[in-house]
Amino acid sequence: MALLAGIFNGDEVRLVRDYENQYDPNAVEVRTGGELLGFIPRTQARLLAPRMDAGATTSASVVNVERNQQSPQVVVEISIELNSD
Repeated sequence: MALLAGIFNGDEVRLVRDYENQYDPNAVEVRTGGELLGFIPRTQARLLAPRMDAGATTSASVVNVERNQQSPQVVVEISIELNSD
């Protein structure tokens, strides 16, 4: 939870393909400071992963953080820019 406490709007995050994910062959991790923050939702990863696999680069940043005092869950929305080289 300490990692999530340090996430703020505007923070850069890194998207990394997770080829070893046994639950989703299109899994895309969201990382910050080398730590796993979470995953791109499956429906979006299904579209994003093939582009990343083909060599497209991404840049992503946090656009909204919702912290709920009643739950340990933190919702982080990110913006993704996809660049085809």
